[in-house]
Amino acid sequence: MSTIAIHRRSIPFFVPILNPLMALFVRLGVDLGPKMALITVRGRRSGRPFTTPITLFEANGRRYLFGTFGNTSWVRNARVAGELTLTRGRRHENVAVVPLSHDDAAAVLRDCLTRYARNPMMAPMLRTFYGIGGDIAAVDFGEIALQHPGFAVVGKESDDER
Repeated sequence: MSTIAIHRRSIPFFVPILNPLMALFVRLGVDLGPKMALITVRGRRSGRPFTTPITLFEANGRRYLFGTFGNTSWVRNARVAGELTLTRGRRHENVAVVPLSHDDAAAVLRDCLTRYARNPMMAPMLRTFYGIGGDIAAVDFGEIALQHPGFAVVGKESDDER
């Protein structure tokens, strides 16, 4: 059985600067466009919770997470923990995360990125972080899936704060 190596991509300088602001907006319930949420996952070594803003992808009625910058800490932590908490506003949802096979990740990315590339708010981000150019038909989603590890999000329970 072969193992697919997923590398860590370079994180642009502005991401660590903007993440705290994005996290604040998500906590306040401000709609930042396409399915922004916070994920909180336990550290694989420390056991401490770590929180970061992400974009949820949706396809065929299911939700997915992809490591925009490759095999980052949250990706490695989620892979080990197998679960995390999604937060949007006051809504917290404990979910299981199941790593996607390469073929499944490529299919989900093809569906989501093709659809999202038409959104003028998302197109610049997709070009920058996922390498999606103007000719979506020429995109190799298998290659993109190698660079962006994916997880299926499976609901466990909901815990709404009032």
